[in-house]
Amino acid sequence: MNQKIRSLITALYRRAGFRVTLALMDGEFETMRGELSELGIALNTTTRNEHVGVIERYIRTIKERMRAIYNTLPYQNIPPWLIIEMAKHAVFWLNSFPQPNAAGGPISPRTLLTGVKLDFNKHCKYQFGEYMQTHEEHNNTMAPRAIGALALHPTGNVQGSFYFFSLSSGQVITRNWETSLLMPDEVIAHVHRIAHQQKAHPRLVF
Repeated sequence: MNQKIRSLITALYRRAGFRVTLALMDGEFETMRGELSELGIALNTTTRNEHVGVIERYIRTIKERMRAIYNTLPYQNIPPWLIIEMAKHAVFWLNSFPQPNAAGGPISPRTLLTGVKLDFNKHCKYQFGEYMQTHEEHNNTMAPRAIGALALHPTGNVQGSFYFFSLSSGQVITRNWETSLLMPDEVIAHVHRIAHQQKAHPRLVF
């Protein structure tokens, strides 16, 4: 995490009325002590064979959510990029619901920091890994007006845009116009080919 990102994170909390004063981290982050001090943040690191309990519990929760998602997908082998996006999906939704005894009370952590309230009809349209045809800009040429893609997770903006994995370019894209379709066997085979090319592990491995 570079200094610019750290500054952006602290600014986000400050805008929501919070002041970051303490960071709990593993010992490997000891080198960040000076930089955090410049931001007015004290650093408390753990010793050898010691962990930050609250962080370890949160990681465990993320893994549980990912295992649940993994078992809904039709793939026997998953490319690394899909596992990364699966983790982002889990974190997005964990932050989108109010937490017991949290500072926000009935307000979710995400809404508390960003001010954006999620809309069920906009942000809960698709499941992770669902097959889509995204609507592309077009003209009078014979260029395709839609491309195959897999739904990943909402961007979180007020319009309800989504992140998708483009099956043609192999890139993560954002779109606000798309059509959900049944998953064809060809798409499953294509994902398996990508996983094989990237030498992915045959099971969900973190």
